[in-house]
Amino acid sequence: MKSAGIQYDKIRTIIKYEKKDLFPFLAGILYICSELTRGTLRFLIPFFSEREVLVYGIQDSIIVILVILSYLTRYGTKNKKIQIWPIYVISFGSIVWSVLFHPEYREWFKHSEYGLTITIFHMTSGIFGLLIFGLFNDKKKIFSMLVYGCRLNLLWHIYEYSAYLKRGYWEAYLGDGTLARLDYGLNYGYRVVLCAIFFMILCVYNKKMIDLISFVISLMLVIICGSRGPLLCIAISSLLLFTSIWSKNKGSKIKFLFLFSILLIGLVLFVAGIPVLMEQIIKVLKNANISTRTIQMLLNGEIMNDSGRSKIYEIAFEMIKNGGLLGYGFYGDRYVIGRTWHYGYPHNLFLEWLIQYGVLFGGMIIITFLVNVIRMIFKCKDSTWQALFITLLGATVKLWLSDSFWYYWPFWALVALLEIWNKEEGYLKRRKRIKFTLSVKRR
Repeated sequence: MKSAGIQYDKIRTIIKYEKKDLFPFLAGILYICSELTRGTLRFLIPFFSEREVLVYGIQDSIIVILVILSYLTRYGTKNKKIQIWPIYVISFGSIVWSVLFHPEYREWFKHSEYGLTITIFHMTSGIFGLLIFGLFNDKKKIFSMLVYGCRLNLLWHIYEYSAYLKRGYWEAYLGDGTLARLDYGLNYGYRVVLCAIFFMILCVYNKKMIDLISFVISLMLVIICGSRGPLLCIAISSLLLFTSIWSKNKGSKIKFLFLFSILLIGLVLFVAGIPVLMEQIIKVLKNANISTRTIQMLLNGEIMNDSGRSKIYEIAFEMIKNGGLLGYGFYGDRYVIGRTWHYGYPHNLFLEWLIQYGVLFGGMIIITFLVNVIRMIFKCKDSTWQALFITLLGATVKLWLSDSFWYYWPFWALVALLEIWNKEEGYLKRRKRIKFTLSVKRR
């Protein structure tokens, strides 16, 4: 079956954008390519003791200016821009509440790695993904921004890999807080995975060689330098992509059943041949002098090892049980889990909500989020919206296993995307009702 290609704006078209579209686009590029921007600024600015403060200050200032200009140029114009302030009132309100009423969390508010000024209160932190993506009301422009942002990020990730090859190791904090030198990047694979998912989707829809090459490079970087989690992100994204394409192929049940049968037979044969297949893959990678965490775990028979998460989950479930309806507040999980594990967060999005916001409000957040995600999965038929949704949801799978939703911009961008799509759906429905009413009156 041939799927329709997804259109995006070329550079020459972007240059001719109106200011109300150009400023959000530039803000989005600077935001999602924040590591590349900081790397460039570090290269341009000679080293001195406060260079990092200057680097972040310049980056934040430029994004703030672009955001302000985006709002000013849209003032007085008719647009379907979403209202993001209620979400920010709740989010920042919960932070203020914890600061005022939980002074015992202060050590985490000032944490050297996860403190508020480091992870929350600067313009490239994850939480401002909602603000940046909320500047848009045009799916094509969001998609265009991601196309060029991912291409720039892939170049940066290739540079990071070349720097790793020169160094010979990655640095990361382990669960006990020690800084270790590893032969894999704990977060590197997750940073690359969004590019891998996005280029996979572009390759399937648009069938261009540059997208295929970009996907292969991204996938290899994830496999060689990443952990197991990013592979799960790609697997789930692939499943969503397959489902979205075949759901549009109405009236072809026989073809679908035929393909499903082939996939089922292929899966059985694959599972049956995994030991032999893994042995051959490991042999090839070892001969090529490639060592990754995933391969080492395969060699050691530890591929299903949870890396200590079960102990974190035990603490998290105990906290939920004792946290009552309202929970422990912002960073309450860090205060308790952080006594045992350096990271402090429970390594699961839903557990984090239940701990911080309690069974009542945390449960409401989970239900609202799941309802919106499921609704978009089943109701959205537009290829561009689906591509954006699968990319961000696939990347957000990371939060099932690692990290915190406070720090991760694809999650906040996904929230913005759901809001924009819901508003557009409501707008289109209202237009259809008005047209129907007018046509009835004319009769």
